Amino acid sequence: MKEIVSYVYGSFNDYLGKEHKIIVCGVTMSIKDDEYYVMTYDEYDLETYLDVQKVLSIGVSICNPGDEYDQQKGEMIAYNRAKDVENSIILTSSRRGMFNTSTVNFLLNDYLTYIERDPGSVLKGYDKAKLAYQEKIDILDDINKMKPSELEFLKRISEVTPEQIKYAIKVCKSLDEK
Repeated sequence: MKEIVSYVYGSFNDYLGKEHKIIVCGVTMSIKDDEYYVMTYDEYDLETYLDVQKVLSIGVSICNPGDEYDQQKGEMIAYNRAKDVENSIILTSSRRGMFNTSTVNFLLNDYLTYIERDPGSVLKGYDKAKLAYQEKIDILDDINKMKPSELEFLKRISEVTPEQIKYAIKVCKSLDEK
């Protein structure tokens, strides 16, 4: 099975402003006749099988900003991920000429742009970490807007036990009943 390997390169700045280098690898393979089939449905919703003539498998590597960027190592990681059938993106074609150089480069660049705009789509935990960071920033903004008396009140209330809160609620209800 002949392989043609293509790479595209990019980067994105995370919510902390740190740059992450990205490598997207596409591995195009021609398939021998009668080796692979894809099940699909025809216009009558009947199962039909298509001969797979070409496969494009896509893998991604993203460099952590704390690590030293090594293009060769990143390419190897992206290539290995493209070859990992369980975890890669795989596109198939029943026509040999479909995955030519310009089509593959377009698809890889389009996917790179998608990752740059939405890193959480490929980085596990990214969206959760970004949300936690934003919540922390929002709290710090709120603190900066508070008067000293409000800050003092929050400090005092943070030291209150649940039992003291329950008692305070009972006292307030009693005051309302008077």
